[in-house]
Amino acid sequence: MIKKAVKIFLINAKNELLLYLRDNNPLISSPGHWDLIGGGVEENESDMEALEREIKEEINIKVENIKYINDIWHEEENNGEMVHMLLFKGNIEAVLYQINLTEGQKLGFFKLEDLNKLKIPKVYLNFIEKNKIID
Repeated sequence: MIKKAVKIFLINAKNELLLYLRDNNPLISSPGHWDLIGGGVEENESDMEALEREIKEEINIKVENIKYINDIWHEEENNGEMVHMLLFKGNIEAVLYQINLTEGQKLGFFKLEDLNKLKIPKVYLNFIEKNKIID
């Protein structure tokens, strides 16, 4: 079965990317990795509806200028499940102390050039290398 997901590159005014640190639960994909906000698309839900729901559920912060970038296919490392992931980008004005993360361990803003120092799924690093994420 193929899972469909939406994720968003959230960029602040300093051109930093908002990521959250996933829990260390071995039953989830990419445990203990830094990840983008987003998640699975539910039945009878459009991609944009799923993205808006995930943003609201995970951080409940207003996001401006949401734009579709591209989609990728990848195999999840822990279970081999195939994922069709639609990637978006948007602007966020909030600072960390204003954001209430509802899943995962913590949030952080990072410069693109510092991402290779973090534990991030390779699928994101490869995508960022090949695509213009920040204007």
